[in-house]
Order: sequence, then C-alpha cells, then structure tokens
Amino acid sequence: MNATAGSTIEEYEAKSNRISEAIKNYFETQRQNSIEKVKTIKRYSEDSAHNEKLMLDEIEKTKLNVKEYEKKLADAKDASILERRETLKQQFEIRESQLERYKERRDQLKEMLLRKKAEMKNSMEEMEREKENASIEMQSYVLHTGLRIEPLLEDGDTDRIKFSFYRLNLVRPKETYSFVLHISETRIYSVSDCIPDIPNIQPQVDELNKTKELYAFIIRMRRVLEEIANKRRKI
Repeated sequence: MNATAGSTIEEYEAKSNRISEAIKNYFETQRQNSIEKVKTIKRYSEDSAHNEKLMLDEIEKTKLNVKEYEKKLADAKDASILERRETLKQQFEIRESQLERYKERRDQLKEMLLRKKAEMKNSMEEMEREKENASIEMQSYVLHTGLRIEPLLEDGDTDRIKFSFYRLNLVRPKETYSFVLHISETRIYSVSDCIPDIPNIQPQVDELNKTKELYAFIIRMRRVLEEIANKRRKI
C-alpha cells in the first residue's frame, strides 16, 4: 500500500468500492449458507428415506416370522411341540416388540424430517425478510440520516474509511456522528475517532472481526450513535 497525499481520485474510489463490495459479499455469504443448508436437508431427507425403506423391509420380515410362529403354535399337537410352546410364545412376543420399535422409529424419522423441512422453510423466509429489510434500511440511512462514506488517506498498511451520519439528532440535525474504520491487509478491523465517544465499542468490533459482516456492523453502529443522539436530545 504505502499511499501518499498524492493518492489519485481513482484510488479513493477504489477504497469506496470496497465497502459496496463488502455489502454484496455479506448477502452472497448469506445466500451460500442457505444453499448449503438446503443441500444438508436434502441429504438428510434422502438418508431418512433410505432408512425408512430398510425399516419397512425389516417390518415385513418380522410380520412373516410372526405369522410363521403363529402357525407353529396353532399346529402344535404332539408333546414335543407343546413343550416348546412357551419358547415359541416368547419368540413371538419378541418379534412383536421389534415390530413396534421399528414402527415407532419410522414415525420418529418422519416427524423429524417434517420438522427439519419446516425449520428450513422458516429460516429461508426469515432470511429473505431480513435481506429486504436491510436493503430498505440502508437506503433509509442514506436518504434520511445523511450517511456518508469517505475514504481517507492510508495509514501504514491499513485502509481507513470514515462513516458519517447526519440528522440523527432532530434538535440539531446538522450535528455529525461519525467513526473511522481501519481495514488491514488481512481484513482485521479496528475503529477510531468516534464522534462522540462510543463507550464499550470493542464487543462490536470483535463481532465484526469474527463474522466479517461489514454491512451488519454499519447498521449496529448507526443504531448505537442514534441512541447517543436521542440521549443528547433529552439533555
């Protein structure tokens, strides 16, 4: 990097474009995560269908065995077979118990699969709503809070982007609330020059470095600054 004061307008525009690209990447990441979830559910569905078929096959075998034992019990006449009556009866009861367990397991798998599909559907719908709301919210920031994104001169090996918000304070609409975001070559973020000072900001920065979701971070920071503006308005 090592830019000087003679950095061109094109370089500043390139830095600004990184913010837009980060926002696009945020939604692309969310979309890819959704696709992976769909694939996982599909694999789970296929595995469940296979397991259910195996269980049904076992149930049919068990039914045949039960019928066979019933026939043996019905045909039992001589003493030797009668002596085995109790043994056959116990085996019959064991098979019946196995049959019930297979049925119960099959029903559990069906219920679990339906629940997973419902959860996935709700998750996808919620993500679409969040995406739409976030887009509307971002447009609202630009139009109604005067969001301004301003690339600054580089500082060593980091890019610096200044985010400024206006009209957060209805009493003093021209009052500016801002912070500077530092972005290292390895995409490690830090924040400085908060106006006004933002107490306990580090957890927000830690979350950004963990998720790399810059767009969500900007939204959270705007809300924090709005809370500060509202407190000032009451003073």
